[in-house]
Amino acid sequence: MTKSISIYSKVTMIGAGSVANNILPILKESGCEILQVYSRTEESADSLAEKTGAEAVTSFDEINRISDYYIYCLKDDVLKTLFEKHLPFDVGTHLHTSGSVPMNIFEKCGCKSYGVMYPFQTFTKGRKICMNDVPVFIEAVDRKTCAKIGCLADVLTENVYLMPSDKRENLHIAGVMMNNFVNALFCMSEELLKKTKLSIDVLVPILNETIKKAVEIGPRAAQTGPARRGDYSVIEQHMALLENMPECRKVYSVLTDYILNNTTRNNEFQGISE
Repeated sequence: MTKSISIYSKVTMIGAGSVANNILPILKESGCEILQVYSRTEESADSLAEKTGAEAVTSFDEINRISDYYIYCLKDDVLKTLFEKHLPFDVGTHLHTSGSVPMNIFEKCGCKSYGVMYPFQTFTKGRKICMNDVPVFIEAVDRKTCAKIGCLADVLTENVYLMPSDKRENLHIAGVMMNNFVNALFCMSEELLKKTKLSIDVLVPILNETIKKAVEIGPRAAQTGPARRGDYSVIEQHMALLENMPECRKVYSVLTDYILNNTTRNNEFQGISE
């Protein structure tokens, strides 16, 4: 199926962060006319507007009333504050890209066509993502709006799914654990590796195998290590070595308890929480 939407689809992007910078150029290339890019900072608005041939605006009052789509790519707190002070208008289809903000945030805003288009991926400023493999989860107030948002999502990826707000919030938590928490563990691991004068590169093979096994046989079956074996002597040794790294020690203790309580054979071992 050819990825295209009507060349007459006019889009206004509200927000100019990493998510907006990844999806808006794709919409532009697919035939959308990008009318405006809004950002509180002129530099951010100008940068993304230049890439997409749009007008840069820094005031919500400057946003046009003629677009087919108004996409809100904003931080959750900013999104909620924006809707409290500047209600979306009843022109076009309005959608946000947040994983944790429910769709009903639009209910009191006066617009009739609204929904969510949530790309399930980690985005970093200046880093381009191949969107074609990214799952995008959509939700809409009615079937007609759902078709419109689905059409927009189809331009970005082949993996589009319907998902209501309550399930999307659980998905978002899972994403935080898998991405943000794992990255925090990387930070702790890097700190430990400094003591051995090794770079974080040495973790790449074990990380790749961890991911591969978890996907192929399931994370519970893939679990290994001293907690999985109930090897208390090794666990106590590790806890002692982490004495001068209290935050890392606490995380080690909590995750070890989780493994002992949830993946150890027959749960025959007790936890180690202090």
